[in-house]
Amino acid sequence: MTPKTQGLSGAIGGELVKGVGKLVNYAVSEFIQEMNSCSGSYYDASVVELKIRRDLRDKLQQKITQLGEAITFRNRARTQHLFNEIFKEVDLGIAHLRNETAYSSYEHCDGETLAHALAFAEKLKTFIDNFFEEFKKHAPYFKVEEFTKSANVNSRTLYFVVENETNPIVADYRFIVVRKEISTYGLDPIFPFEANAAQWLVNNLAHLQKTYNDGREKSYEKEITPLLDNVKALRAKAHLGGEMLYYFEQPLQRELYKVWLRYDANYTQYLKEEAQNTRTANELALRDYQERFNKNVAEDKQAKKRKRLKIQVGIGAAASALLVLFLQKK
Repeated sequence: MTPKTQGLSGAIGGELVKGVGKLVNYAVSEFIQEMNSCSGSYYDASVVELKIRRDLRDKLQQKITQLGEAITFRNRARTQHLFNEIFKEVDLGIAHLRNETAYSSYEHCDGETLAHALAFAEKLKTFIDNFFEEFKKHAPYFKVEEFTKSANVNSRTLYFVVENETNPIVADYRFIVVRKEISTYGLDPIFPFEANAAQWLVNNLAHLQKTYNDGREKSYEKEITPLLDNVKALRAKAHLGGEMLYYFEQPLQRELYKVWLRYDANYTQYLKEEAQNTRTANELALRDYQERFNKNVAEDKQAKKRKRLKIQVGIGAAASALLVLFLQKK
């Protein structure tokens, strides 16, 4: 018997990614809108806008997407690696910006650009921090230990307005170690990177037999065995590094995951409930940020409108005064 495929509204990793991805987009848009563009400025607005989109937003979102996938597929090593990459980039970028804003002497316009960039970077950090906290809450199959390391800020690769080699300093950044915990569901439907293949399969077959008692475990075993053999063959190739093995193995892991979802309706429902909790938290955070973003934009437009009006009134008053003086002379 092969059960009908059950729909999945979204896995936990995917929901986390969608939430933080939208927030990063809003923050970038807000920063670009607030940035000043002065003649002769060291920070050319068009260059900063290009780099902030290309060398920060796009690259950071790519890392976050990869992280979401690693979380979804219970890849402990990959999850740890990507979190540490993101922490290092963001923490060192903020430290560099703080130092440059506080101690460097720039023209007023450049100083404002740095101040806006720092506020923007702090928002990014908040989003990443929230992402991390949600991960810890909704991924109980991982145990996380947190540490601090130090490095030169020029070791980062993402763009934070201040170029890497501009007055570099040594700063602290967060570093985590992720350990595998027993899944709250009771088993792991995705073949873990540190697991014994035979024992993993026995556990999954026993779960299906006990839960449904309709013989579906036999169909599952027949369908999953070739995929599992391919995974084991890949892992036997010692010359493949961890990063390369990850990319080669991901298509197979996806297939393993899809097969399990077809056979275990209870697990599909479990994921839906977990994802819904995460989605609700994300939507509330996003709604709050959108409201504040729209309010800030409206206030900024009003401020600029008042400034233009003030200038126009000032010019009008000056013209009137000159006219009065001219008439008095007559």
